[in-house]
Amino acid sequence: MRGFGGSSGYGRCTADKGDGMPTFEGYCVKCREKRQFDGSEVELANGRRAAQGQCPVCGTKMNRMLGKG
Repeated sequence: MRGFGGSSGYGRCTADKGDGMPTFEGYCVKCREKRQFDGSEVELANGRRAAQGQCPVCGTKMNRMLGKG
């Protein structure tokens, strides 16, 4: 997909806001907008890391694939 690789900054976690949940940046499919969302890192069944959370506007579940590391 365009815009999700290289130096776009996607997949980077920003600082905690004090509530213990890091903020990630991802694309909401329902809103069709790039949004910041509070989420948690999880490991998928295939061993890849991902950030999961909810869109702050519409509440749809958002996923962000993170790099190996």
